Amino acid sequence: MNSIDINELSTNMKKRLCTVTSHDDINEVRKEILKDFNIHPNSTRVELKAKNAKKLYNKGEYDTSVLRMSEYIEEYLILHIIDTIPLKYYNQDYPRLPLGPKSYDQFLKIDIDRLCEALELLVYSYSYSQKEFDIILFLDKIKSIIESVTWDEKIILYKIVVKYIIHKDIISAKKEISNKNDISNINDVELLTVCLDIFTEELNDSENISLIEKIIKNTESPTVKLQYQTLLGIQYMLIGVEEKAIDEIKKAIDDFYINETEKNNSYTYFVWGNTYYMLGTLTNNVFLVDCSINKFTKTLSLNELNTEGKAELFNLLGDCYKFKSNYNEAKTYYIESIGLFFSNTTIIYLLDCLVEMEDDNKEEISEWDKKIAKDSLNKNEEYDYLIFRAKLALKYDDYSLAEEVLKHLKELNYGIIYFDNYTKEVIKRLQDYCNNKNVDSKSKLLTFLSELKSRIMFEPNFYGIGLKFKKD
Repeated sequence: MNSIDINELSTNMKKRLCTVTSHDDINEVRKEILKDFNIHPNSTRVELKAKNAKKLYNKGEYDTSVLRMSEYIEEYLILHIIDTIPLKYYNQDYPRLPLGPKSYDQFLKIDIDRLCEALELLVYSYSYSQKEFDIILFLDKIKSIIESVTWDEKIILYKIVVKYIIHKDIISAKKEISNKNDISNINDVELLTVCLDIFTEELNDSENISLIEKIIKNTESPTVKLQYQTLLGIQYMLIGVEEKAIDEIKKAIDDFYINETEKNNSYTYFVWGNTYYMLGTLTNNVFLVDCSINKFTKTLSLNELNTEGKAELFNLLGDCYKFKSNYNEAKTYYIESIGLFFSNTTIIYLLDCLVEMEDDNKEEISEWDKKIAKDSLNKNEEYDYLIFRAKLALKYDDYSLAEEVLKHLKELNYGIIYFDNYTKEVIKRLQDYCNNKNVDSKSKLLTFLSELKSRIMFEPNFYGIGLKFKKD
């Protein structure tokens, strides 16, 4: 069946159905279509193709899995055209037939759900495949087959995932949404979460909060609700409303429950651990950070993460132990993380850990410092790096370095209330230290930086759909 042009088939079916005047006419159209396109429907064979594609994926045969899954999707769409689309016309013209007025909608939902499962596996296979396969062209080809806003949004979702997450092309990904104002009309939760990620710089605080609240309201997943309820708290923290931030994250934990579907899901425990960590650092609560360690350890024990996912977890465990001032344990996790996946952020966190140690480890700090790709630091990393350098200056009473850090901090405009407020305070105390060069000014700055602990150094992974955690 996969040699059939599904767009031609769909167009023919819809065109012929538009002329029907009776129940028998609809059945006759279906028979004609089957004959004209030489279709011999066999749903069992089609489902077997899906199972084989999944087996190929699980065996790591991604090139073949891409082809087999795309074939399955096309063959399933053929079944949709010949079996589901006619139901729409039954319902329109004969609402009292035994099929019932909701039959088309019910079967349409089933078809979209099944196809989306297949599309997700297709995207995962494609992300690992070396096969030349134009997945964007494929998605464009199948979009018009199903007339449904839900389907349209799913196709947009997978195109954005491919362009943004796999191809790293955010400019092209954004073009799938005409403009940011269209985001408010989207209902698909996954698409909303990805839009929140790729349009984060264009959205103002109010738009961010409104979008997050819509995700929380629309999702049926406890994990997604936990993830975005926590993100809502973070948004309030970033605009300087810390009490509201704490309340929202507490609510995220209080309202969370694990259903049967998610109780053994590694991403669920990852999000849960992140939530405990955020609340623990905001409230300076070691017990909550211990809860975070427990959830991250559970995530690792499920053995579902790919290399980058494991690196992320080791990095987060390092953050937890650094918060607890267990610097040796934190150092171990950071180094393990870097060994799996190079990251400027993790090296900076490691350096921050090393500088907090009482040892005279200047040479070790210098060696790790050299590994940072300083020309490619993002704004978060640049800020965190300057905070580390300020601590290094204090550790060795290096006033020249302190002056250098002070100069760069004054030039850095973060544009976020939370960070800008702390930057002003660091600048004020660092200026005092550089001017007075005495124990009192040093003590005040050290105390302030110590109180920050991990609060100033985080890039919460609360956006997106967790694609990078899929096991290799």
